[in-house]
This record gives sequence, structure tokens and C-alpha cells, in this order.
Amino acid sequence: MKTPPGPRFVVVLLCATVIACGGGRSQELALAEERCAKGISDACLVAASLERDPKKVDAYYRRACRGVGDRTLEGCLKAIGDDPVAACRGQGAILCNTVVDIYMREKQTEKADELLTRLCEGGDESSCGRRDAGYWNQCRGGDPAGCDVLKAACQHGSMKTCQSLYDYYHLGCIRDQTTDCPEAREAAQTGCTAGDEKSCESLGTLLKGECATGSVVSCAEHRNFMVESCSRGYAWACGTLEDSDRLGCARLEAAACSRLDNACRMGARTDCESLDDLLFRVCEQQPAVCGILADRCRALNAKPQVAFAHADFGRQVTALQPNGAYALLLPRDVTSIST
Repeated sequence: MKTPPGPRFVVVLLCATVIACGGGRSQELALAEERCAKGISDACLVAASLERDPKKVDAYYRRACRGVGDRTLEGCLKAIGDDPVAACRGQGAILCNTVVDIYMREKQTEKADELLTRLCEGGDESSCGRRDAGYWNQCRGGDPAGCDVLKAACQHGSMKTCQSLYDYYHLGCIRDQTTDCPEAREAAQTGCTAGDEKSCESLGTLLKGECATGSVVSCAEHRNFMVESCSRGYAWACGTLEDSDRLGCARLEAAACSRLDNACRMGARTDCESLDDLLFRVCEQQPAVCGILADRCRALNAKPQVAFAHADFGRQVTALQPNGAYALLLPRDVTSIST
């Protein structure tokens, strides 16, 4: 009868087995890494399965996504994880682009649309355009099904699609395709309601055109949407409002002059220097505007260090008094000021 091996023998045998296994694993990882470096996606995924460092595992997934082979899509999806919007920002865009390319090549258009929609709703405008491209071909070709899909995307919060729909239908509207006018308005209204400043500006522009044709309701509404767009930071709308108010002020509209003054006081990017000259000229014909000049002069005396962008208000508007205060020089035909 043989004597069973002692504890020391067992320990030595286990250590030898571990070393052998570890060495085999290291050799397998080295071989997989070598093939991965040559662009073989299958090898990159094998290397990822043998690696314990999460950062290195992620790097292998990304290399698999850029490689060739049957497991390229798997590598991309593992690299993307559950949050494609975050994973595919910046340099990571290649991950999602590769997935969409594979889906399209394999005729899995629904999966491609789903991923592009998530990226689009996450703020990636290029994904919106890519998703919509096929539907636009249908829509422009006279297939209402394509137009309906685009309208649904707009309704579900794709601001880029809303803007594109507005441009498309507005062009038809100005070409006297009257059925396109309400479509343009709906697209702009949907985008504006959802918080898109460009859509608000588009709606304001559309209503201004309707106002010019005699629509009283549009005349009352168009400025509100321009103000909304400007308040959300769209510089084009702000400039349009200022140009409109300067024109109105020059036409002796006291309300327009007052809005320009308020914008200047609040630090808007407006030409306050030329505004003072404009107010002075209008004051000669519209005494109510002289009150605005008087208020500006009082404010300058109260806070001379921070009053306005144009500290001297123009030579013809104010004069520095011996006591250091500013006084308003009235036009020769104006004898009093209503404030």
C-alpha cells in the first residue's frame, strides 16, 4: 500500500500548477494582443476577456470596433455600453458611426434609426441629419410617409428636424404653395414651444410676413416670438428687434425709443452712442421722447462712473455744468419736458 503524499508535496504541486496556468494565460494574452494590434477584432475581444484592468479592457473593445472580423459590432457595443450619448462624444463618435454603418449594411434600419435618434436627442446634430436623410428623400419625392416620420421626430423633440421642416415648408409657402404655410407655422411653433430659440425666431419672421399681408393677429404676435428668441440668447433675433425699434423710433414711435433706451440701460449689445443722437433728433418732433433723454441725463449724474456706454451723451445732447453735473440741452423748438 502506497503512502499518500505529504502536505509539502501537495503545496509544491499546487504552486507548479498555478505557475503553469499563469504562464499559459500570459502567453495567450500576448498572442491575442499581437493579433489585435494587426486589426483583428476577434483577437481584441479575446484579449479583453483575459485582461483584468478595466481601462485596458475598454481599450481592447475600442480597438475591436476599429478592426475587421465577425466580432467588430460586438466590440463597438461593448465599448459604447448603456449610454451611447456619453460614449460617442468627440473622438468616441467613431464607435456609434461604425455601429450605424454595420446596421445599415446588414439592413437593420430600425436599430440604426433607434441609435441615431438617441444620439440626436442627446444633442448630436449630425446624427439628426443622418437619420433624417432617407426620409427627406421620400418627403421631397412626394411620399407623405417620409414627411410624416420627420414630423413625428419634430414632435418628439428633435429641434434640428423642426428647423429643417420649417425651412422646407416655408420655401413652399413663399412660392405660393399655400398648403405649405400652415405646415411651416406648425414646425416652428413646435420647436419654439419645446425651447428652441431659432424656431421662435422663425415663427416671428413667418408672422411678420403674414402681418405685411394684413393679418392683424400676426401683427400683434410676431414681436413676442422675436423677444422670446432673443431672451433665449439668439443674437440674430436680438439684432432684428433692435433694427426694428430703431426704425420705429425714427418714425417717432415713443414706445420703440423707450425699448431702445431700456436695452441700453440693461447692458445689451447695442450702439448707445448713436442712440443718443437718434433720440435727440426725434425729440425735436416728438416731445415725449425728450423725457427719455432727461432720464438718461439724471442717471448719468447719479452714477457717472457706470451710467452708460457713451459717457458724454453726445455734445449736442448734454453739457457739463460748473458744479460737475450734466444738463440736458433741449432742441430749440422744445421748451419743456414731459416725464
